Amino acid sequence: VRYAAELGFEVALELDIRLARQAFRDKYPDEQQEELVLRFVDFPNDQPVEVTFQGEVPLQPVRKFIVENSTTDDSVLVWGVHPALNFITNRRSPTRFLNPIALLYPTRAQDSKLSIFITDLENDPPELILAHVEYAAFLTHMDASGEEFCPGCSSGALTKLGDFYGIVSTGYCQTERIGDWLIFVRVSSE
Repeated sequence: VRYAAELGFEVALELDIRLARQAFRDKYPDEQQEELVLRFVDFPNDQPVEVTFQGEVPLQPVRKFIVENSTTDDSVLVWGVHPALNFITNRRSPTRFLNPIALLYPTRAQDSKLSIFITDLENDPPELILAHVEYAAFLTHMDASGEEFCPGCSSGALTKLGDFYGIVSTGYCQTERIGDWLIFVRVSSE
């Protein structure tokens, strides 16, 4: 904990998702819940350690880009399965949906989830959108039907995905790619 503090990281000593489940279920009965399983990492006292996810590029270059190109007052949308990027950069997400799978998986509540997601982005436009290539296809191009990206989705859900594409294509510019991440920066309205 002291080593993390020396590097400027805050550490949650007690993080038990089981304590929050019922309150979350009561407030958001239609939402899927996911458990983020953390693993222990030994930190030597004399040198920094980079933590990577198996099969992916280290997140350090992505973290560095976020920190250098946004402020702690900005929201950052991580369109992929790495909400830890928001945590390690001290940037909030503009939405409670931290995993696109919950939005792309066809369910009865999918249309309303996507509506909430779009409203969240309109109310709090993220400064950056980081899209993992596995989930980024329809952010860079979208066919007429959208079914290519969300087979089995309702027409309402496909419309909302089209709205998300519209937000990204008109309000953001893809500036670069870092490993498996496409980086979209909000276009200044000034």
